[in-house]
Amino acid sequence: MKKLILIVCCFTLPGCMRTRAVAAPVAPVAPAALVQANSANQLSVAFSTPSRPGTLDVRVLNSGITVRASNVKDVIIRTSSSDRGRASNVTFDGLHRIDNPTGGLRVTEQNNVMVVRCARANCNDVDITVPINTNLKLSSQNGNVDVTLPQNIKATATMSSRNGGIYSDFDMQLQPTAATVDDSRSQGGLYRLRLNRGVSGTINGGGTDLTLSALNGSIYVRKGK
Repeated sequence: MKKLILIVCCFTLPGCMRTRAVAAPVAPVAPAALVQANSANQLSVAFSTPSRPGTLDVRVLNSGITVRASNVKDVIIRTSSSDRGRASNVTFDGLHRIDNPTGGLRVTEQNNVMVVRCARANCNDVDITVPINTNLKLSSQNGNVDVTLPQNIKATATMSSRNGGIYSDFDMQLQPTAATVDDSRSQGGLYRLRLNRGVSGTINGGGTDLTLSALNGSIYVRKGK
């Protein structure tokens, strides 16, 4: 079963000024159980099999990602405004700029894997609440990745940040950094040893998979209160 939720915002003068959620055809199910638009910038999306842990896969370019694991049933996706690189009160020929409050996100769900992508280069920051024990695959090229988990969660984390830092207040048991060896000396080449920039470790013995990546941002893994 696959669900596709595309947030479309239409602004023209005059006439059309509305926000609507468009869903691609799916198998006959109760629509309200799958997707619910709670407000202009918030969606609730159910996993197809909520009785078992799902996977949330988020990849954005110029946005930050915040995820909180909580005692909820569905995944709650919110967007927040971002003014990076934009002058305030920009006008053109006396017209004010009207931004899409949903941030141009595209959400699909199939076989208990929920994929969130940005439909344009600059999306708003993403704030998501997920059920506890949801596997996370989060990647931002130019933003921070910030995850808050219950203190007693069992998780296995793989984290990488090329131009930022990795921070956590969990007592994480780190694993040795893997290295890749390229030896082409027999063909007149070189011997190269490449160290993995990532960090791997377990929380409370390991369990839920966390794959977190930020190219030009930092990664935060926090204990919930």
